[in-house]
Amino acid sequence: MSEFLTTDEAAEALGLSPRTLRNWRTRGGGPVATKLGAAVRYRRRDLEAFASARRQDRTPMPSAPSPRRSAPAGSAAGRGLSSAATSSAGRGGGAPTGVDTATATGRGNHSRKAS
Repeated sequence: MSEFLTTDEAAEALGLSPRTLRNWRTRGGGPVATKLGAAVRYRRRDLEAFASARRQDRTPMPSAPSPRRSAPAGSAAGRGLSSAATSSAGRGGGAPTGVDTATATGRGNHSRKAS
């Protein structure tokens, strides 16, 4: 068997989709590929090195969530305003505060009077 593998053969050896290898090759992050003319080939030893570098003896423990940083004093969040209250502020969009948006936009429930 040859030292060089096609993309399909390399993907099968790694248990991956050929599309995954193609994406990694163009975006970076995958095993080393060799271009021989128009053909793309992978060396067995490069695939083994790639897999060995990603070996984990155990699943890593999830890290604790980082504490939320407080918003700067001049920001809308620092003044106690929600993003909904500030999203239409100054642009003339949206319903005034305290108004049901479905009613204000004319998209609320419309019940017909019985005739």
